[in-house]
Amino acid sequence: MKKIILLVLLSFFCFFTSVNTVTGIDRATSKKTPLTVTNTVSTSVNIKGKLVSKKPNKSLPLPGILELLLSKFYHQQKLVISKLKPFANFLLPISNVFHHSIPTSSFQTSSLDPNQASKVLIFYPGRTTSYLTANIVDGSFSIEVSRSNPIGMIFVDTSNKFLGYLYLKNNIASLPMSRVKAEVATIDLGELFLSGLVVEPENNPLGTEIPLTEDERKALEQFNGFFASIVKNPDIDGNGVIDFLEDKRYFTQIIYHFNSGKFGSDLTASVDGFEIMRNFICFFLSDSNCADSIIVSGPPGSPFSTPRILDRQFYGTYCSYSYAYSPDDHSPLPEGAYTVNFNTDILTFQIPDQSPLLSSVILLVPTVTLNEDRTIKTIKWVYRLANGSDDTVDPTSLIKDILINITSSGTAFPTIIIPSTSTTEVEVPYNIPWDEVHISTSYTSVYGDIYGLGWQKNKD
Repeated sequence: MKKIILLVLLSFFCFFTSVNTVTGIDRATSKKTPLTVTNTVSTSVNIKGKLVSKKPNKSLPLPGILELLLSKFYHQQKLVISKLKPFANFLLPISNVFHHSIPTSSFQTSSLDPNQASKVLIFYPGRTTSYLTANIVDGSFSIEVSRSNPIGMIFVDTSNKFLGYLYLKNNIASLPMSRVKAEVATIDLGELFLSGLVVEPENNPLGTEIPLTEDERKALEQFNGFFASIVKNPDIDGNGVIDFLEDKRYFTQIIYHFNSGKFGSDLTASVDGFEIMRNFICFFLSDSNCADSIIVSGPPGSPFSTPRILDRQFYGTYCSYSYAYSPDDHSPLPEGAYTVNFNTDILTFQIPDQSPLLSSVILLVPTVTLNEDRTIKTIKWVYRLANGSDDTVDPTSLIKDILINITSSGTAFPTIIIPSTSTTEVEVPYNIPWDEVHISTSYTSVYGDIYGLGWQKNKD
């Protein structure tokens, strides 16, 4: 039964990267909690700041120290690999001799000089190659950014050479713009201090202009990880040019399927034996010349520790390649460099540390109500973090595309699409006995990765 639910979930994986809506699927009647939004809220926010040379009277944060030290090694590593591209099929494991958790850039290794910075560039997670740019004048910049999507911010010189990236804290290197307070029209980052590639703001908007509880911050740290690795190194193909400036887009998408818990005698599920059942990784490569297959090499403990061939999958217009596996130890995908031999290019993706995953994922913990004949009437849920806390979290602007799948005694019912995170209860339009039932609640983070949560009800 769990395999049936998993197959249904996997059928949606990667597909949502290509389309925004799904047709031909029954929608359940939903009960929405009204959102209080004024009609005067601007659709954009102005972000401004001023680059300066040094952070006064404060030591460099640990990520900045590691970034500066590791970037020298990583730069040389990428140069060696680029020279050996003709021998790529034999040398893929070379790129994984060292696997450091903080992605670094192949562009430059010295501290950023504010006088060199010419422009600030804004770009987005996922498939779009669109970006925004604003000039930096005497170290200062100001740019209008939409509230709709998370953004990454990087700094370049007059020749568009990558100089550094905006870093907030706790490995968060993006701004979740749709979480900005409605009354905020401007985010003033203040002075931005430069340490190697790390550009750290004097005024961190997390917790002020972007309100987050501690649990919500932990979820954001997990969700932003894969995009943050690209913000830190926006040249995946290692040719010295920022990818999206060449109208290229390389990114990964991950789906984690969890055994989340079970229903006992109660109609509310409890988190029990929470563990990863299956990992699924998809590589999306924007290119008009799609290879029939790629070779992927990864760090020890990954399914690519021995280079593996992946055949092309057809998801939208991308060159797409995917792999699913069930780790024996229920562990997440190991961190480190994952190297893809794609046509004549070697692409290097950094998978960030996933060890906090089992405590920082947002759960949709379900409760069912029954009809008189003990068929399922409604499913309602609360949002909690997987760390065991009873505190609820606000998923607004953190997750989207919520789906509910139900299997009963081997029969899989059509997917129920939840219209928004403000919906917390749905009527089930199918005649499903409350007997042996598996309910899967899944969602996509606003950064594009998918999390499937399985809840089991055994026979009475």
